[in-house]
Amino acid sequence: MAPRSLVLSLLAATLIPVLTLAAEPAASPAPASTPAGPGLNARQRELLEKFDKNHDGRIDDEEKLAARAYMRGMSGGGPKERYKKALKLFDKNGDGKLDDAERTEAEKAREEFQANREAVLKRFDRDGDGVLNEEERAAALKARQKRRLDK
Repeated sequence: MAPRSLVLSLLAATLIPVLTLAAEPAASPAPASTPAGPGLNARQRELLEKFDKNHDGRIDDEEKLAARAYMRGMSGGGPKERYKKALKLFDKNGDGKLDDAERTEAEKAREEFQANREAVLKRFDRDGDGVLNEEERAAALKARQKRRLDK
């Protein structure tokens, strides 16, 4: 798996809960001095700070669109673009669609990707919050680079 793919997957896994938690309406409006999102972990707070442009402690619709655009740019596009990439990778007979065998191969690759992601989290997620912070991510990338140099 390419380092960019790993980073993007981990970023997406972290960003989705931030967007969901931050976009949910509060039971009652919080005072301006109270920081929003007490249930957010450090990485989610970091992402909230990145996308909360008006600093109200929430991700509003406009900020959510900007975050999605950012994620699409990082991951190479939305669902249609990802499907086109999957076709390039797995459409072995070139008919423009995935037959059962090609779909099975794509699903196997997705499962391997997910297993690898879980293994990376298990190995490098020192604080056990389910996401890699900057330090943990740096350690994972360093280990990957070392593994490549050793080959």
